[in-house]
Amino acid sequence: MKKLLLFTMLLPMMVSAQETVEINGIYYKLSDANKTAVVTKNPHEYSGEIIIPQVVERYGRKYTVTKIDYGTFWLNRGVTSIHMPITIEEIGDKAFINIDLPSLEIPQNVVKIGEWALMYNENINIYCYAKTPPAIGKDVFHKSKNFMLYVPEESLDKYKKADQWKKAKKILPITSVSWAVQQQERYLAEQKRIAEEARQKAIKDSIEARQKAIKDSIEARQKFSSDSIDAAQGNVDAQLRMAKRYENGDGVKKDFNKAFDLYRKAAEAGNADAQYNLGTCYYNGIGTEKNIETGMEWINKAAAQGHALAKTRQETYQKEKRYHGSYWISDDNWKINFQNGHYLMNDGSSRWYGQTKDFFIKCEGSGKLRLYEKSEFDRCIDESAISCTSRVTLTPKDMEKFNSLKSQEQSNLIRENLKYLNLKSDGEMIIRISSGKLSDWDYNTIGYYENGKYKSNEYIAAEKEKAFKAKLAPYTRKFGFNPSDKGLKQLVTVGRSFSLLCDYFQNFYVQGSDCYFSFAEDTGISKAYRVIKNKKRVGHVYVQRDRIISVKWY
Repeated sequence: MKKLLLFTMLLPMMVSAQETVEINGIYYKLSDANKTAVVTKNPHEYSGEIIIPQVVERYGRKYTVTKIDYGTFWLNRGVTSIHMPITIEEIGDKAFINIDLPSLEIPQNVVKIGEWALMYNENINIYCYAKTPPAIGKDVFHKSKNFMLYVPEESLDKYKKADQWKKAKKILPITSVSWAVQQQERYLAEQKRIAEEARQKAIKDSIEARQKAIKDSIEARQKFSSDSIDAAQGNVDAQLRMAKRYENGDGVKKDFNKAFDLYRKAAEAGNADAQYNLGTCYYNGIGTEKNIETGMEWINKAAAQGHALAKTRQETYQKEKRYHGSYWISDDNWKINFQNGHYLMNDGSSRWYGQTKDFFIKCEGSGKLRLYEKSEFDRCIDESAISCTSRVTLTPKDMEKFNSLKSQEQSNLIRENLKYLNLKSDGEMIIRISSGKLSDWDYNTIGYYENGKYKSNEYIAAEKEKAFKAKLAPYTRKFGFNPSDKGLKQLVTVGRSFSLLCDYFQNFYVQGSDCYFSFAEDTGISKAYRVIKNKKRVGHVYVQRDRIISVKWY
């Protein structure tokens, strides 16, 4: 009863926010950072034989068990034995208080045992396999009577000289192999068995895969040989299969000419799939000269037989016809001619080109521009609008004349030319001037284009300066001078409003530095603040009722 009362008095107030998980009857705290597990308390107390594994697994992740936590087996009197693995390195405070066991093994890799870890254990045999006595906490063996300590024979003198270990009734040499070492041997043997099974399975799978590949290769060659013979004899299905092989390089070297020829033979025999594929070859110039009209003739024949892809191609073709004197070859390759003589054309990439009266133009976007609907195409023509642009490079047709213009005259000329194209984007476009061909990398950024308006660098700089002055004006009035002209030591002076300085530092940089105040202490009479500049402490200020009463610089 006295012991139980003492335990209650020693029990600290513990609050843990860390989640505890149960795996095979043992509770752990898991660390994903270093993939380790700590054995911790069972909310309902442990009982029976406790066998702690070296490694636990959860959600496919493996964790090495390295520690017995605070009070894990405290007063768990129903436990009959505890076996710890060789991976345990630390035993926490109060881990084994009054466990009432005849013996306990401490694995050889344990380097630390916490305070009161083994107190109130009478007549227990402790087998400590660590060759160097572990670091030991306060009163580890408090009130533990008549316990025997067994240690490695070569370490007897070390343990006999170590402080708390001398409390043992006797210190004797170990003559047996530890359970932890035996478990390690079993674990390694099991891992070796698993690895060998995996190796044998890999060999078997490799042999089976090779046999299947040989079988498939033989069957493919037989099928290929059969299709070649049948195709030569006019079998339409074989011709279609051989054409696809040549087109895709399936078992043969790609040959678009042979694919085209075989598609043609099967199409002429009336096969709808071959007619559609032949039409596609003509339409895109695969294995033959590009001819959209001939391609559509064959696609129409396939559609007449109910071929679904051919019908879809018919619908798309209607969107690709010529409109308003401009032409649209495909959604990746198009050209728009505007009534004012300007044009834009796309080469199937994320760039499209054009020209105005005074400039050659290259527009660059984040992806291919696709116009899927006639209404979109008409809008580009009627409004002279093109979208999806992020950069526009202008090359003056007369560079010498352009360079002779004043800055404002250059801006006006650029603005006048860009308005015809009415370039559109989700954000702000960069406008650049190139001194040579459109492909050259020699260019200068001269401004930006947004919402149909061109803004030169000079205009933007003037707007920023105007905004800066407007933002600074309230502080200039409150300080009685322009604070942006002053350095830190001229601003932070005795008598200055502390809150005004704080507000100013939050909104402006002082001489290119990041400045702010950091609270230091409250003296009762005034409050002290550190002065921070570029993340370094450069001084102290003392504030009383929002007024700086003292300044100290380092």
